[in-house]
Amino acid sequence: MNELLKTLYVFLQCGGNLECSMKELSISMSGLRYRIKKLEELLSCQIRNPKSAFQLYASFETLLKAKMITIG
Repeated sequence: MNELLKTLYVFLQCGGNLECSMKELSISMSGLRYRIKKLEELLSCQIRNPKSAFQLYASFETLLKAKMITIG
């Protein structure tokens, strides 16, 4: 599960850019697309939607600052 959290965080940090995310995570494009699809199914939202992405990123930053989660 931590792998999916890291994927989501990196994807959001890269502004939804697949190439940037792929390089940061050192995974293949097909692997990244699989993870994004899995995340969208688990979260029941489109993480490529700017409004959803902003809400998710803000939530991540809040949880990280409160030390409630770690990405690593």
